[in-house]
Amino acid sequence: MDREVEREGVCFRERKKNTVCTTTRAIEEEEELAEDRLSNLPDALIHHIFSFIDTKFTVQTCVLSKRFKDLWTSLPNLNFDTHHFSRFPLFTKFVSQVLSRRDSSTVSTLNFSRSNFVEPRLMKLVINYAIRHNVRQLNIMVSSRRELPSIALLFNCKSLTNLKLYFGEYQNVPNSLNLPAIITLHLRGVSFSNDKSKCLELFSNCLNLKNLTLIDCCTRGLDVFTIYSHQLVNLTIGYSSWRVNVNCKFLVSAPKLSSLQLYGFPPLELSVDDLPSLETVECAAYSTNGLCACSSEHKQMLALRLINVLQALGNAKFVTLNPDIIEILSMVPSLLEHRTSPFANLKSLKIRSTTSIILNHVMAYLPIKKKKNHVMTYLLDHSPSAAVVVEFKEDWVL
Repeated sequence: MDREVEREGVCFRERKKNTVCTTTRAIEEEEELAEDRLSNLPDALIHHIFSFIDTKFTVQTCVLSKRFKDLWTSLPNLNFDTHHFSRFPLFTKFVSQVLSRRDSSTVSTLNFSRSNFVEPRLMKLVINYAIRHNVRQLNIMVSSRRELPSIALLFNCKSLTNLKLYFGEYQNVPNSLNLPAIITLHLRGVSFSNDKSKCLELFSNCLNLKNLTLIDCCTRGLDVFTIYSHQLVNLTIGYSSWRVNVNCKFLVSAPKLSSLQLYGFPPLELSVDDLPSLETVECAAYSTNGLCACSSEHKQMLALRLINVLQALGNAKFVTLNPDIIEILSMVPSLLEHRTSPFANLKSLKIRSTTSIILNHVMAYLPIKKKKNHVMTYLLDHSPSAAVVVEFKEDWVL
């Protein structure tokens, strides 16, 4: 009996061992099959998958199989972010090695993000590499306090269709741009200047420019900043009073402009050369605390400047304002009494608010009230059928 039990025990153990071996073999086969499935994908599809992850992790796939050993060297999309490195020297070394070992194929997209100091030498290496490999989309986000002269090289890149630059400290932009293929241009934290004149016109040579965003760009030293573009469709200007020359006049000539967004305080000096295609306008003023303590002359200056901005945008059909805009218009009621409404084709006026205070201005105009509010009357008098919408949501963020 014992022997028989022992034999059964051995047999049982043998069966268990066979089961484990069978299971292990099945797992290995599944892994091999999964690897084969991934390896059998075309390069273009694998490259597309890799475009969503940092290049550091893409390079690490070279250990998976022979199929992936050199696949990373032909990546069309490169993503470099210091957040994935414990020390900056490691990041610098990695970027340098990737660029030196990559093949000569075109770079479709290059994303470079450094949240702190960046060596000018590394920035120059990345920019020169991108230009030599005909980069089409380039996004650079750095907070370096050092001047980065190599940035100027980008504004003569013939292959760029999409350029986004974000700087924590001002970087100088040349007073002429030669970007014939550019479609989307986003500049944040750059400084505009012109040694020969106090007027600057940058974009007339950007013949394909459709989307332009200027955030916290310095215009100190300029009297006139001209935005002239035949193809421009979307324009966003955001600014802070301590970064922009608030007395610099912005001239906009863009016959195809459909959407305009203005964020900042005090209101810009804005002049337009007719905007026949304008559909959507968003205006928001921030950091207006202390307006009540301003002198009457200062209040009148602010209100007049804002009235001139709205008058210039009179073709808009869909207008969104924030409460501070209403407050500025309310400061000097006499300025609105004999002025005609700026909007002749208005279909919708949206007041985007984070509080209920603004309702006092809106409700005063609605039919349930007998007395009209001078601000709402001014905005809607030429478009009595326009819809009025009050929207409560978080503050606008650029």
